[in-house]
Amino acid sequence: EGESALKDIRLWYLTRPDRSREELREIVKALSVFANADATFRKPVAAAYGTLLEEHPLLAPDITHDLIAWRRWDFADRIKAIRTDIAKEDPLAAYALGMYLRMAAGSPAPGAALQKINDPGRASADASQ
Repeated sequence: EGESALKDIRLWYLTRPDRSREELREIVKALSVFANADATFRKPVAAAYGTLLEEHPLLAPDITHDLIAWRRWDFADRIKAIRTDIAKEDPLAAYALGMYLRMAAGSPAPGAALQKINDPGRASADASQ
């Protein structure tokens, strides 16, 4: 149903504070698949993510992968505030949000310059690599 379905999802799920975190995570997964399958829906899905950030800020780490992939840096201010709020409670989530913020600021992600383990141009006799 396209964008009309997105409006319904925002109304029924993303704006309702009584929805469980697990339920919302499944919605985020579905929205991600939907927007990654058809790039024309990335903008409305990103808008839905904006709603999610306002109503359910603890789910910010669940959407940062898509925001990074789509180069949507317009959420940086909101994510910065969320990161500050959750840093002590959930350091791993704060790290994910920090990665988004570094990329939004133009810095590469940590480890971005590291060679891949299975890099064919790299000879290694050490199996632990």
